[in-house]
Amino acid sequence: MRTHQSVGLFSGAGARFVYVLVTLGILLLGVSVLLTGRPPWWFYLRSRELGWVPARWEQPLAGHWTFRFEQSSFLPCPGFAAGMSDSTIAWWANTSHVRSTLRSLVWRGGRLMSDTTVFVAWFADVSPQGEYGHLGAYSREIGVTDIATLRPSEPDDCSRARQDRMLFAEY
Repeated sequence: MRTHQSVGLFSGAGARFVYVLVTLGILLLGVSVLLTGRPPWWFYLRSRELGWVPARWEQPLAGHWTFRFEQSSFLPCPGFAAGMSDSTIAWWANTSHVRSTLRSLVWRGGRLMSDTTVFVAWFADVSPQGEYGHLGAYSREIGVTDIATLRPSEPDDCSRARQDRMLFAEY
């Protein structure tokens, strides 16, 4: 009597190879999520969403954020944007990821969403130099990913921020 042997990729050594390949893929995905907190394709999707590839990912930044008609600017405190020569001028702030949090913290009670300046410590993806924001008026853009501290603006915020060890401790 003749026995039928299966031939192809999913038999014998081919099946073991596929099993090992799938297992390694799942393991690598798990390690990536464990180390970064995100799947490996998140960075590609985030770059597509922003429209640019960040020069720095999730940079901790502290400074003053101003929001008014056609303006969403962020002026970093000295020392919180290390290695960026243009850190003494305002950058465009893309706050789409944290908009609901900002609404609840800054404009509670139905206050109008205009002419607001607050001190923030947040994590943001920082763009390469270029033209960003309203009419290209800003040399950089930040894509805010998370807010650590938000409070009313005061004159000595930046000097206080350098001494605050809990500045980037999240809410």
